[in-house]
Amino acid sequence: MVPITPSAGRHVLENKRRGAAREYSVPAVLVAAYLDAFKEVRMRNMVESRESLGMDTMRPGDARRDRSRLAAAGILLVACLVLFATVPPTQAQAQAQSDTFELKPLWTITAENGSVGLSSDQHHSGATAAVLSSRSGGQRNVWLQLTYPAPRKGALSVWFYDTAAGSSTLYSGLYASNSVTPAEDFSVNVADWNPTTYVWHGPGVGETATAVTRTVGWHNFSLQVTATAFNAFIDGILVGSVSGDFAFDSIRLVLSGPSWRPNATFYFDDFRISREPTCRE
Repeated sequence: MVPITPSAGRHVLENKRRGAAREYSVPAVLVAAYLDAFKEVRMRNMVESRESLGMDTMRPGDARRDRSRLAAAGILLVACLVLFATVPPTQAQAQAQSDTFELKPLWTITAENGSVGLSSDQHHSGATAAVLSSRSGGQRNVWLQLTYPAPRKGALSVWFYDTAAGSSTLYSGLYASNSVTPAEDFSVNVADWNPTTYVWHGPGVGETATAVTRTVGWHNFSLQVTATAFNAFIDGILVGSVSGDFAFDSIRLVLSGPSWRPNATFYFDDFRISREPTCRE
């Protein structure tokens, strides 16, 4: 395992994202328009050359208008590209994020009586996965956290490697919450009180055992937070739902539990979040 330790209580690492695309790009449209104008001017220049040889005719002022049109298109293109370059990167990345935990994940780390690192012992894809491990000495609070400046809606998922099926160890799983409305709290996880099945909870619903049996190996945990409902999934199976208009501004991959529970190690890989946009970005 390659350990990652917090610095001054918080440590933010770079993220390896797979990119977040807009539905369309204004600069791309302008580039195309500029190229069209350039091609048309070039054709007119060819006609003008033919005219000089007595091979064709061209209306007076066409060349001057063409040069003005091309210059105006060029100025507009440059201005838009400069404006586009100053847009905060978070807007370009708002729709989707992913992290395969290869080298540079972007998370804030908490590691009280435990550690966070990258490991090749288990990985769902690539060569490494995030590994959260506990140690004795007190309450275990170990997690990776993403925090957003404002509540949002969307779907988030992660692959979770269950190492302790059949044993009562610690809590671990995918959690999301809304700091503006604390009652909006969501999770799919393993619980220290349930060694046999996975657990979920949502707004107004406490920890609830599912019908999905815990087994050693990789499982997909997914949370969907929308304007009409919260839905919890395990391996594509809907395990819980709450009607309502919900949002979240924090995501955590968690390992936690009391000091008297046995130590545990769990792995996370292929995290993904796709935002439900409120406006075109």
